[in-house]
Amino acid sequence: MNRPFRLQQVVVGMIFALAVSPISLAQQSATVDVPETIEAGEPLRFTITLDRAPNFEGGGVLFTLTGPEGFTVQTSTTVRSGQPDAVATYVIPASAPGGEWTIHLISFYTGTKYVELKSTDTTFQVVPKKNLIYPSSAKVRINLNQQQLLRKAAIQLQLQIQNLRGVLAEDRRSSIDSVESVLRRNTQDAIKSLTTTQKSFQELTGTTLPQRADQVFFEDLRTNYEELLDYLDRKNLKSGYNRDSTMLLANFETQSNNKKRTLDDSLVTLAALHPFEQNELAYNLAADTQSLFFDLTLKSYPEGASVCHYRRGDGCNLDSEPTNTTIKSLPLAIWTVEFRKAGYKTEKRIHNPFTESNHVVDVKLEQ
Repeated sequence: MNRPFRLQQVVVGMIFALAVSPISLAQQSATVDVPETIEAGEPLRFTITLDRAPNFEGGGVLFTLTGPEGFTVQTSTTVRSGQPDAVATYVIPASAPGGEWTIHLISFYTGTKYVELKSTDTTFQVVPKKNLIYPSSAKVRINLNQQQLLRKAAIQLQLQIQNLRGVLAEDRRSSIDSVESVLRRNTQDAIKSLTTTQKSFQELTGTTLPQRADQVFFEDLRTNYEELLDYLDRKNLKSGYNRDSTMLLANFETQSNNKKRTLDDSLVTLAALHPFEQNELAYNLAADTQSLFFDLTLKSYPEGASVCHYRRGDGCNLDSEPTNTTIKSLPLAIWTVEFRKAGYKTEKRIHNPFTESNHVVDVKLEQ
């Protein structure tokens, strides 16, 4: 870079009428010494020289830096007692847009009082950096303690599944109310265990950022249990347990000799165990891959369909790129994807990353 040419501009300001104060603040003027050009990513250093040095500590000058594309930042520099000069430093972001930038002095402040400065703005040129590389996705790796926690939770679920399977086998001729009670109790216990596992997982992460992948992951597992409880509360096992992502069916028969409803063990087992087995798969997958993310590739024939994706109970998030495209770093959860193209029927697909190892969804659009 060529040796910068120094510009000096005299800034004159008038003090507002202030309340009575033991600190004397008179008419102010300042000289701003700033380089003519600077490269993005470098520290900008310039000097503000006041016409009079303050006779107290704690004063400073507020100013803004404004660049192209609406970039504005407000910051300040300290003015020491007995010193008329204040050196300000600000690192111009490496991604800052090139062009003319402006320094605008706002006020001299004391911590309790602000003296507005009427001034002529000072300008300088920023040379942009070229060929900047930006990351397109990020993956949070599960640490060893979290990995062990998830494997332990999977083993506990496996044991619960075995016990529940045995209870259902013994009670296959029991009343519906009795079986529903067993299912509800086991599901509620599983939710409590899930909550404990989630809390421990977050403590091992060491952060409480909102809407993290682990929150999405555990919320999705909790939804599996809550949907089963919802059907149990509605006494809806007879009509079936049907989700977009799964088909869980429990069928009940009527025993003609005493008119007492009894259950078909194999079908009820399918309905009852699926949420538990699904969540066991989820724990093991996250532990094996040491990640709570995956990339989902979306293809359509013909190409150029707009797509949106969402979780159960959420609204559809319209993606910025049409097919064919890949959604990077989706949190591990069951996702619904909709494909829309003018002149074609809307197609909807469910992708379950816990049961489908090939994370590709492709559809043939029909007119």
